[in-house]
Amino acid sequence: MGLPNREETYTETLSGPTTLPAPPPPPTLMPINPTERNWRTRRGFGMIPGHTIDRARDVLHTTKQSAGRLYREARRRAADGYSRLSQRTGEVSRQTRDVARYAQRKYPVRVLGIIAASAFVVGVGIRVWRSRQS
Repeated sequence: MGLPNREETYTETLSGPTTLPAPPPPPTLMPINPTERNWRTRRGFGMIPGHTIDRARDVLHTTKQSAGRLYREARRRAADGYSRLSQRTGEVSRQTRDVARYAQRKYPVRVLGIIAASAFVVGVGIRVWRSRQS
């Protein structure tokens, strides 16, 4: 038996000495030196394969198209919503005006009474508010 060298180690078993290979050294990461870092920074997209750049352009183009389509759809929906709201508001104001005219023609004394009572309540409210302010 001799001394074990770097490539092999000896172990004793019941049947006798056995030779085993030495385990590989653990991998180590070497830091990038400043010169190599500058070189990698300067080379930019020159070392990237053409198909990768083409794929990136396709993705960018598709993304722009999708964003534009979504913007146009949102704008159209907002315009449609505004149009419907405007129509509905016009309908409600027209109905309110028609009901007020009907009440004016059918029950003129009641309408005058409602207007007078509303004016009285508003006057009392303003008087109370002014008394609290001073």
